[in-house]
Amino acid sequence: MKIAICDDHEIVADKLLKEVETIKQAHGIEAECKVFYSANQLMKEIREYSVVFLDIEMPGIDGIEAGKIIKQINPQCKIIMATARIDRVRETFFFQAFRFLQKPFVSEEIEEALLSAVKQEVGGQEIELYLDWTPYKVKQKDICIVCAFNGYVEYKVEDTVFRRDISLNTAEKEMDQRMFFRINREVIVNLSKIERKSDSEIELDGKRYPIARRRRMDFKKAYIDYDVRYR
Repeated sequence: MKIAICDDHEIVADKLLKEVETIKQAHGIEAECKVFYSANQLMKEIREYSVVFLDIEMPGIDGIEAGKIIKQINPQCKIIMATARIDRVRETFFFQAFRFLQKPFVSEEIEEALLSAVKQEVGGQEIELYLDWTPYKVKQKDICIVCAFNGYVEYKVEDTVFRRDISLNTAEKEMDQRMFFRINREVIVNLSKIERKSDSEIELDGKRYPIARRRRMDFKKAYIDYDVRYR
């Protein structure tokens, strides 16, 4: 998990960084933190971050415009707005900010916002997969589909297919149940990657996969839950 802090005032940004590091240590959160002093700097790396503390009032690209861009580039990123300008909070409705922090900061509010964002981080866990017997660490949310074969499982990540010599039952237990759903005996799908769906099948990565009859109602519930809470 990666956390970004973006504020053009270095003293404010560095103070917030110390608060975040203290919270991480107190709650055993494994995450990398980085400070950016402008939205332009942040935009270059925003795809990598799961949580962003974003100041509203900044020169150049302000926090409102940056928030809109972030949601286009990285829709799952949790944006925590930091501001002394309460009159501009309504502008953040356009990109659905996750939380608001009023300056000067209150430690308890920072803690609540960060812990809530971490709790909702979906598919951020890494899993070890193999390609030509070489191990690689892959984030679950990057996995498109998991398919069972005779004695092994394949994981599709963009144009690369990884493999593990385990059962699909074992693979299913390791996956984030908020993001992944087993649609039949051979296939687990990433709900965020589904391109089209019907009552009986889904389309993913240009291919169609049947949903087992007994799983259709559960699939519908899981898809709606993911769509409402995490997309």
